[in-house]
Amino acid sequence: MNADVENLIDVMSWVSQCNWAASWMEGTEYALWNALHDRKPTWGYIGDDEIAALREAFDKAKMWVMMKPSKEILELLNTKDTGSYWMYNVLTIPEWEAHLMEELL
Repeated sequence: MNADVENLIDVMSWVSQCNWAASWMEGTEYALWNALHDRKPTWGYIGDDEIAALREAFDKAKMWVMMKPSKEILELLNTKDTGSYWMYNVLTIPEWEAHLMEELL
């Protein structure tokens, strides 16, 4: 993972922490994507300073990040409990947009 993507993760986590007191509230990637594209976030309020920091990080990274359960860890532990076993999934913009389309179907 390169420094620009790591910075994007830090900014996304910072915005989540500022608004929802969670380092990565479930759905953060969707709420921030909506805010970044001038759409109403699915929940919460995201200020102009936060959007500006997010846009700068996104423009440098040219990727998007989502959280998902780590299948490898879940299989290793033989559990379906996803509570504590999340990992970052870095997507190209076309991959993210395809994921969004799948979510709508």
